[in-house]
Amino acid sequence: DPDALPGVTLPVLRALRDTARKLQAKDGPQWPSRAVGEAPRPRRMAGMPLSADDLCQELVRPLTRHSKSSLAGEIDGSATGRATVYVSYARATPFEDVVDAVEDAADGRRVPPGALFFLDVLCTSQWSDPDRPETWWAVALPGAMRGVSTALLVLSPWEAPLALSRAWCLFEVFCASLAEDAKVVVELPPREAAVLASE
Repeated sequence: DPDALPGVTLPVLRALRDTARKLQAKDGPQWPSRAVGEAPRPRRMAGMPLSADDLCQELVRPLTRHSKSSLAGEIDGSATGRATVYVSYARATPFEDVVDAVEDAADGRRVPPGALFFLDVLCTSQWSDPDRPETWWAVALPGAMRGVSTALLVLSPWEAPLALSRAWCLFEVFCASLAEDAKVVVELPPREAAVLASE
């Protein structure tokens, strides 16, 4: 199915979270400027958690620099397959928060057992792809959402969720709401849920 989204298992996400935590101990690299004349983004300082964007720059792109494929495309086939859960999150969210929320949803049975998770930073090429510009995704995503059973919206921090300030995340949830068989599940990372509960 050409519209099928790739997904990875929860153990893959846990292993990447562990790697991100190890990378946290040292300063991140200087990011390249995205446009001519644009100031480079400040580097991540040691001790700061890696956002999904940091994970992309510090792990995903270095691991895929030769193949220019997705990280999921580089992983053993037994840990990948057709995604059943689409994870919507802001790329500025700490990656460990995203995985913690996914793990909490799986433990609480809010996603199907044995789910395969689509996270764009892992399951799409993080290199320029002339065949799939952003406009391509805007057209393809509604059809791709028909193949998942759950859209998992990660809200962090709880008092001002980054995902709700991102038009693309809202579009992802909108597409999921149009899919006949998909349900939308909202999940706070456990750390954020604990803060909310203590308020």
